[in-house]
Amino acid sequence: MLTNLTLLQNDYFFTKLISHERLIEANKIEYYLALNKTQNTWETEKEDISPWLLFFLDVVHRQSTQALRVIQGDSVESLLSQKQLALWIWANERGDAFSRKDAVAALGFPERTVEYSIHKLVDLKRLERLGQGKATYYKVLKES
Repeated sequence: MLTNLTLLQNDYFFTKLISHERLIEANKIEYYLALNKTQNTWETEKEDISPWLLFFLDVVHRQSTQALRVIQGDSVESLLSQKQLALWIWANERGDAFSRKDAVAALGFPERTVEYSIHKLVDLKRLERLGQGKATYYKVLKES
């Protein structure tokens, strides 16, 4: 969380599109190896944080590369959880605007899950928000 906060505070806004934590989780073996190598030299005369730093910079690079693909219109599906993907597929098949309540009823997911999924797809510029409050509807943005 602190890493994401620091990146956001320094204008690395792609962290809103691609989860830093998800990338680390997907590469946790490499993460723990880099951390272990770094810790082995901790408090020695030859302290070396380069294994961890290289891992961290690689994650930031992957994160920015994936965000660029999203911005350029490449497939968004690989960035979504199973439930987010289910909502995305449902919204595309539906074809017309929908409310959060419509999505909850159709998919059977908890309201918070649907809300988070919609928010993610809005951030990814795949859904457009129409209206406000209880009159809020969403529609799929067509790729140009």
